[in-house]
Amino acid sequence: MKGNNFIFNFFILCAFLFSSCKKEMDETMLKVNGPVPAPNLPSTPFSYNGNDNVATLGRVIFYDKNLSLSGTISCGSCHKQQFAFSDNKQFSRGLYNGITSRNSSAIFSSPSHNKFWDGRAGNFDTAVFMPVMNHLEMDIFNLNLLPQKFSQLPYYPELFEKAFGTKEITIPFIREALASFAENIYSRNSKNDQNALNAKELMGEEIFTGKGRCYSCHNGSDFNGYSTSYENIGLEIINSLRQLGFDIKSILETNRGVDDAIVISLANKENRILILSREIIAFLRCSP
Repeated sequence: MKGNNFIFNFFILCAFLFSSCKKEMDETMLKVNGPVPAPNLPSTPFSYNGNDNVATLGRVIFYDKNLSLSGTISCGSCHKQQFAFSDNKQFSRGLYNGITSRNSSAIFSSPSHNKFWDGRAGNFDTAVFMPVMNHLEMDIFNLNLLPQKFSQLPYYPELFEKAFGTKEITIPFIREALASFAENIYSRNSKNDQNALNAKELMGEEIFTGKGRCYSCHNGSDFNGYSTSYENIGLEIINSLRQLGFDIKSILETNRGVDDAIVISLANKENRILILSREIIAFLRCSP
């Protein structure tokens, strides 16, 4: 009987400690990174496609570190404007210096493209909260924390009222604002947009669209070269060759110095001929 009482009391104590810790964690989660100065916005909003005030609100949220649990990481921390709103590191640094599994992909001039390297989001409406909820990136898995955090910041009620006609801060409004801003990140005033390339840049453009064959994939007005799907650039050839019994390193050593395509006869394997392009060769030489 005494044993049963001990176990019962032990679980009561654990429940009490857990509830205390949870309350303390919730209070910590709701703390904002303050005191926070109001954003320095122009008196007249920038001109965006769609509702200017919604995109302006999204821009403020995009650069607000309170979008993360610790108040130390914003979308703009990894999606840097000077790098086409991508990261210039192989792997991005998230919350508490955690390393993400991939580089933060560019969101520049990509309103109609699938989002992220694996295309898991079809549009920005779906994509914007994925990093927010990711435990390595911003770690706000419970999105209900966001309206509570933002309500403590004095500049948000007015921005939400301008954008949506109400000072109420809601999760759908936050999503819509972030998506609206992201959709408006595109090139509009570069030298290429203005047809103002110098002689050296024009030579580069000629190589890009000609013998360099870059334009075969990087085409279109924004040079992204795809709409909603992804291009097959032949990377699966490595596994195919290995499965067929070919020694990749031996093939490359035999053809060292060859700049053009390598032709491999597969007659003894599958009765066909395989051509390795220079792009795949370059990739193979960087592969283990």
